[in-house]
Amino acid sequence: MKKTLITLILLFLLLIGCGEADFSREHVIEQEEFNPYFIIIGHPHYVLDYAGNKQQVNSYNIYMEAVSPAGENIADVKCEIYAVNFHNYAETLYKNVNAPKPMPISAEIVSAMDVAGNGFKEIYGRFYYNIAGETRRHVFSEPVLERTDDNVAPDDYSEIWEEEGFYLRIACDDAGDEYLFGFTIEFNGQSRRHLDLQTWLFSPVYGSYPFFGIYGYAGRDEKLTYANLPADKDFYFSSIYVRANFWREEMKTTVLYRFDIA
Repeated sequence: MKKTLITLILLFLLLIGCGEADFSREHVIEQEEFNPYFIIIGHPHYVLDYAGNKQQVNSYNIYMEAVSPAGENIADVKCEIYAVNFHNYAETLYKNVNAPKPMPISAEIVSAMDVAGNGFKEIYGRFYYNIAGETRRHVFSEPVLERTDDNVAPDDYSEIWEEEGFYLRIACDDAGDEYLFGFTIEFNGQSRRHLDLQTWLFSPVYGSYPFFGIYGYAGRDEKLTYANLPADKDFYFSSIYVRANFWREEMKTTVLYRFDIA
């Protein structure tokens, strides 16, 4: 009886954990008035457990940014952001529905978070905002890219950058016990764009670790820079894999690129 009760409790908790927000969602390529996007950064490193043994972890920070491509005067922004991990567990990352914020929004919504399954499958949510006295809603979904799937294998990644619409430069600095990586994205003049990009640090000893990702970017900046992203050297990383989906004027291209760490 006791074993059955424990099983029922665990099942109940699992069903609660796997619940999702009660609204439909879609991958929005561009929205003229209001474009939120997200930067997801993994930090592969070691921690000591209670016995003093080194344990591998990949903690995550997530940053939310919002831009208005049309330069509209947007106010009273409310939002709720959710994520699904690789165990199909959906949880709330950020919620602000009682204290609306003015544009622009820039916030760290997750800090040093350990994620079950070592990463996310999807980040999604909805925004409410006011423009010219009218309240509007923006619902979105950003599926997180995977390094390999039914269509993409490790050998498909090229050492040569072949996309002309934007260019990614990767920097790697030696900082003692860790590497510090930098990513610079330079766009080639498109007026309408949408970028979803994911990188993985790969170790021939331990496998791949989700690292830097940017999702839903549809702004008008010509350059984006992210610097000093750390990773412990003891993972023996040998390369960075980059997979990106890029839309320009509603035409989609996919980039598969590999950067070898010297």
